[in-house]
Amino acid sequence: MALPASETKHIPILSYQFGSETFTLNQRDDHGVTNGTTLWLGGQVLAYYLSSELPGGGTSRLSKGGTITSDMKLQEAVEEAVASDRAPKQRRKRAIELGSGIGLTALALHSMGWDVCATDVEPVVSTVLRPNIKMNTGDPVRECKKDGHILECRELDWAVPPQQWDWAHPEAVARHQAEQDTFPTADSQNIDSSLTVKRALSPPFDLIVTADTLYTPALVIPLLRSLHNLASLSIVGDSKHSCTIYVAVERRDPGLMDRAFQQCSSPPWGFRIERVRATKVRKALEKAKVPWVKERGAWEGVEIWKMRLPRDMATAPLASASSSSSH
Repeated sequence: MALPASETKHIPILSYQFGSETFTLNQRDDHGVTNGTTLWLGGQVLAYYLSSELPGGGTSRLSKGGTITSDMKLQEAVEEAVASDRAPKQRRKRAIELGSGIGLTALALHSMGWDVCATDVEPVVSTVLRPNIKMNTGDPVRECKKDGHILECRELDWAVPPQQWDWAHPEAVARHQAEQDTFPTADSQNIDSSLTVKRALSPPFDLIVTADTLYTPALVIPLLRSLHNLASLSIVGDSKHSCTIYVAVERRDPGLMDRAFQQCSSPPWGFRIERVRATKVRKALEKAKVPWVKERGAWEGVEIWKMRLPRDMATAPLASASSSSSH
């Protein structure tokens, strides 16, 4: 079982058990060059929480080839599986992660049956995120043999205004022009770009997540602007609000955290926010049998916030009902 991320910064290769999966994760301690090339505690805790909270979590539900947990009766599990097989086929649930880092949360969601768009900036994408996705799935854009779920890796720089984002681009939704020739492209890493275009995920999303991405004042506005744009594009049909957004942080700078979340709920952003109770987070960690859950100070500084954007606060064009049936 994995140690707290705070104790593994020096380990170049992590073997990470998550439910029935074992992920091999490369990380790089770049000595302050970037914060995104090692595992952080917020993302670690968020992955466990999502497994407990979301449908498809590895410890909560019966799936084909899966197992029945102790808190679900056999008859209930069988009835659920049969009902699922008989239900009309709909598009698969789609998630996007901002600041995926070494890829743990994205891989966890993918293992739970979600289509996932994992995003970050350079040099994180080319040094750890894309290699880790490829190492654990066989391809940076991969269809599972079992159910065809997609996990893709793309660059998304929050500093680029959303009006300039390009969801059809095979490698980068948003990239600074100066980086075009600086870092390896998908082609140079032997990735089939035509396949990437065909499978590229785009809004509307059913889930937006980000962890360990609020640690300096300079990132607050770019992150909120990006979340607001994604949430606006993920309001479908006659829904009164966007999909759920989960933001996990470590409260290293209480003043920064307080100001950031106050801005979340204020114009021009207008998110409805609530903090997930610490007792609920603890139960998720206990359910996953995390050995350090009872260690004082091991994770208590981590907070998970749940956010949604009301329809009347959306500024981007709303997603149409027809677009929600694509992919």
